Amino acid sequence: MSRTKTLRSPAQVQLQKLLKEARVQAGLSQLKVAEGMGWRQADISKVEAGERRLDVVEFVRMARVIGFDPLQIVSAIDLALDKANAG
Repeated sequence: MSRTKTLRSPAQVQLQKLLKEARVQAGLSQLKVAEGMGWRQADISKVEAGERRLDVVEFVRMARVIGFDPLQIVSAIDLALDKANAG
């Protein structure tokens, strides 16, 4: 699968949605998350918009900054992948 396809895959879209929901639920702005990550606000916006992917280490760091359990999101993505493969 090409990188372009994975940026728009159902599982990637689900990840973007879950990350944004976690940030909003925590009451954090993109700027506050960016500061915690040592990034620019535009980088967080790109992640949430699907224009930039996270590697595993970045994902775990973001989980710590926002305050969510990364395993819960991984489980949700795993389910999204199962649904995509079944369809």
